[in-house]
Amino acid sequence: MRLKQSFFVFYVVLAGFFFQSCSTEEAEGLLRLKDHEYMPLRKGLYHIYDVTETVYINGPEGEVTRYQVKMSITDSVPGINGYYKYIITRNTRGNTGEAWSPAETWSVTFNQREAVVQEGNINFVKLALPLTANRSWNGNVYNNLGEDLYSIGLFAQSTAIGTFNFTDAIEVIQNDDEDDIVGNDVRKEIYARGVGLVKRSEQTITYCSNTAACIGKQIIESGVVKDMVLTAYGQE
Repeated sequence: MRLKQSFFVFYVVLAGFFFQSCSTEEAEGLLRLKDHEYMPLRKGLYHIYDVTETVYINGPEGEVTRYQVKMSITDSVPGINGYYKYIITRNTRGNTGEAWSPAETWSVTFNQREAVVQEGNINFVKLALPLTANRSWNGNVYNNLGEDLYSIGLFAQSTAIGTFNFTDAIEVIQNDDEDDIVGNDVRKEIYARGVGLVKRSEQTITYCSNTAACIGKQIIESGVVKDMVLTAYGQE
């Protein structure tokens, strides 16, 4: 009788273990599926951004350029494990009154682990799943640019970008190095659930440090400061 009871208890515990494991796996699967909503991918989807770019070549007098970028998903190609590679056409124009001019062709693959965006010929891991407040990953794992540790800043929070108010957005901090002597390397992207990339900011600048008169005064010698802000999106 005790032997039968022991077997009964064993099977109850074992069943509970498998039920908990399946529940955990199912929950993680649902979480990853929801994470895909931060970068929606479907043919015909487009995003338009206003870009302000300041380029410093030889001194603090930078050259400012303002233009627009349109990112359109124009095609998809079947990949492994049922996931697709989406082709992105990148067009630019000086202002809303001009025609779009072709610039580059990018691509993105978003599988169960990560979103890999190929910008030109360079692959970057833009998002790593599951997305959590303390998540970090190497954004350069698929290129030869050296390790670049990305991390989550703003997580599932409301934010205002341009004329939009988003109720659920995440911030990916690609780099956040500021040095009053050498310069800054600060790169961040913000993604809104159901929309995708809504803002990208970049500040990669070098300060003057070749004379005693300029060291520590944050006088820009060279570099780029760029802000890209969403102004429109939809389905074509």
